Amino acid sequence: TSNQLQMVASLDVPINFYTDNKLRLAIDGNDGSLTTFADSGLPLQLTSVVSGGSELRMRQSRGTIASPTNSSANGDGNYLTSYVYASSTYSSIGHIGIITGSATNDGEIQFSTASGGTVSEKMRLDSSGNLGINESNPEERLSVIGGNILVKSSNNGGIDTNNNLILKDTDTTASSGQGIGSIQFYGSDASGAGAGIKSQIKAFYASNGNASLLSFHTSDSSTNNVERLRIEPDGDIQIQTVGSQLRFQNSAGSAPYIKNSGEDSSTAPYGQNLEFY
Repeated sequence: TSNQLQMVASLDVPINFYTDNKLRLAIDGNDGSLTTFADSGLPLQLTSVVSGGSELRMRQSRGTIASPTNSSANGDGNYLTSYVYASSTYSSIGHIGIITGSATNDGEIQFSTASGGTVSEKMRLDSSGNLGINESNPEERLSVIGGNILVKSSNNGGIDTNNNLILKDTDTTASSGQGIGSIQFYGSDASGAGAGIKSQIKAFYASNGNASLLSFHTSDSSTNNVERLRIEPDGDIQIQTVGSQLRFQNSAGSAPYIKNSGEDSSTAPYGQNLEFY
């Protein structure tokens, strides 16, 4: 017969189930693990582990079940796929893949979803812990290609409670000049000053972690990321000069003026406590 229940008399007492002369399911008599074998030859194993939990093992190899060969890097692994029934057929709407990275002992998790019936990767967690959204090779802890990042809250619960971008330094013995965090604007155009950080807002310690500074940087046609303005711990503002000039210009291109905050805009401009050294 092509269908059989096979029990092997041994100390381990394994139980094997066959259909159409193919091994479909095996119960290990030693640890009770359950292994199923699909037509593709890829086994699925359910086991109970000593540490107190259970795990679902999906084992992948090249070759055959009888003669497995090594898996390959960059994509070999196992997938958990969801199918739904529509238009008289089952179709995949997405999967989670646990696959090899650049080496067979590196693991990555791939998240794919369907759009208009086509399944494609949308997110990946690589072996270094970097997360990519629409990015299969994330370069940083979070890499996003296209779109925007939105933080929403219906009620922020008060000032500085929600909807914040937080850059936190955890060093409890910070020193003067040490960075706290920055927002960088990177350009890839190789002309002029070349690719690199084009603009930056940077926070760093002024003295031993008990005072901080903010600096603002821009790039010109020859040099990237030059500091132009700095806000000191006491609120003083330093403006970096261009050559020997300190330049102010309004949006109309004409010379601006300094006035009191309470001055009527219809009166002639004047300065107060404007000193030259």
